[in-house]
Amino acid sequence: TPEPEICETPNCLLGAAYIQASLNRSFNPCTDFYKYACGSYPFNHPRHPDSYVRNVLGDIYNRNQAKLISTLSTSIQRLGSTSAEQKAKQFYLSCLDDYGRTKVGGNPFLEKVISKVGGWYVIDTMEDSYDYKNMLKKVHVDFWTDVLFTFNVKTDWLNWLKTSIQIDLSGMGLPWTYFVKKEFSEKLTVYKQFIRDVGTQLVVDAKTNFSDAKIKERVDMFVDDAFKVEQQLALVSLIYYIDLFTYMFDEANVDGNTKVVIIEKQYIIGLTKLVNNLGVDKQRIMNNYFTWRLAQKYVQELSWDYIHANRNFYVNAHNNNQFLGSQRYCLQLVTTQMSQAVSSLFVRDHFVDKNKQKAIEIIDFLKESMIDRLMDNTWMEQSTKDKAKQKLENSQYKLGYPDFIMDDSKLDNYYESLTITPGDHFSNTLAFNIFWKERLNKNLKMGTDRNVWNYQTYAVAAEYYNPWSELIVPAGMLQFPIYDYTLPHYINFGSIGTLIGHQLVHAIDEFGKLYKLDGSWYGTWWTNTTADEFVKRKQCVVDAIGSDRTQGPYDFMGTPQRVTMAEAAGLKVAFNAYKKWSDKNGMEKKMAGSKSTNDQLFFISYAQV
Repeated sequence: TPEPEICETPNCLLGAAYIQASLNRSFNPCTDFYKYACGSYPFNHPRHPDSYVRNVLGDIYNRNQAKLISTLSTSIQRLGSTSAEQKAKQFYLSCLDDYGRTKVGGNPFLEKVISKVGGWYVIDTMEDSYDYKNMLKKVHVDFWTDVLFTFNVKTDWLNWLKTSIQIDLSGMGLPWTYFVKKEFSEKLTVYKQFIRDVGTQLVVDAKTNFSDAKIKERVDMFVDDAFKVEQQLALVSLIYYIDLFTYMFDEANVDGNTKVVIIEKQYIIGLTKLVNNLGVDKQRIMNNYFTWRLAQKYVQELSWDYIHANRNFYVNAHNNNQFLGSQRYCLQLVTTQMSQAVSSLFVRDHFVDKNKQKAIEIIDFLKESMIDRLMDNTWMEQSTKDKAKQKLENSQYKLGYPDFIMDDSKLDNYYESLTITPGDHFSNTLAFNIFWKERLNKNLKMGTDRNVWNYQTYAVAAEYYNPWSELIVPAGMLQFPIYDYTLPHYINFGSIGTLIGHQLVHAIDEFGKLYKLDGSWYGTWWTNTTADEFVKRKQCVVDAIGSDRTQGPYDFMGTPQRVTMAEAAGLKVAFNAYKKWSDKNGMEKKMAGSKSTNDQLFFISYAQV
């Protein structure tokens, strides 16, 4: 019998080297497959000092982050005031300008924020006519800072085809439990010191003529007032919502009759009592509280004195010495604020369309395999099978990237209302408040734009999003070593194929059944008989896993049962899909340096994700 051919293309050899480097052949794969497949990974990929764990998906994430930094640091290719690329790169560079930020200190905050919200009691600029009710909407809308509560525009819970305003508890600088449980008293002391440090630095930058004693007195009052309100918020958890939301959603025609979703009803009701109980000093207390919430929001955008205060608080409150440096913080900021523009840059520099085309082929085989398993199973009634098949066939499959981000004119139009000023980081930060107000108004008025994905292209993620009946696998996930169009399919199906298969199961499992096929409202489409039969089989799986004492890295009994079941089902779906692909396209060349069969390499690839 002639020796099978060996795949010797560059990426085949690279994939072979990667797989071989993680194997530990001192273990028998028949008795401990995990140790055999992955036993050498920790030795060849030691944990970084700033990470708690290290794994394959984390490595891909870190490489994607490095790619983004490299891309954002390159010269601007498409110049022009409307260029989304120029705006993203200039915003990133302005954030990195430590010298410029140090030179201005806290003045941008005092001049561009505090002066617009009625001044600040501590430095004697609080307006005589100060009215916290009027300032509430400015703090929330003009400066995008949560005080007393938070709000957002989300998919409507009663109709997934629409959007609605949702209100939830917020307005505290720490989780509410910290304020009510005695074991967190030390963290509250650290938090108060943070408020004091920032307040003192702002007074210094304001260049008042106050004596040291007066500065201390005023800052002490600032700390007490801000902390008092947050503590009271935690305990409940006269707010003028109509005025605020008509100001925020002026373009979406919101009025007193507009329905909103209240996440924590008792908390929202309790706010009225809280404010009314502040007494004759209500305006001063609210002024100090608003000022603190604003300062905490923007502290990281100011000079090093403020950043250092934030770092001290973070390290002491969370017992974690790892604090984002300028580069990582600025990358996080630009990817959050200009995700579509950064996504476009990532795809142009670090993704090829052949990867997208090959992924579509893999999805088609996975769908076919999933439907075959559906039709063969014995616990679903035929009507349920038909609906499950319909959902899989009619779902949207979003792979790689949304088309609009590669269209310069559409992308520029998306950021049309955003003005970026080179070298003025604080003004750029405030410019996003205008931009996001416009975006939320559009979302409320027109509904969520489904061309804008829930995940950005550089994300390392795959998800079946049931409310919209869509599978999302961004370009950031379609990366070596778990996927590349030049890799053998036993690797691609074994790694990315099993991850996608897992997600496809969630389209039709006990969670996916809760979403009607049009995504408009919760409502099971399983028959009662199907649901009863599923419970029996689910218990069988739980019993089987509970009796398995094989040593491994995961506690499957501590994992949600539907996730464990989707993992197992996704593996079967992916393997059957690979066999279908092989039947159609023929056997692939073997991997260099390996005695394993292609089928065995499928399972090794699965184990190594």
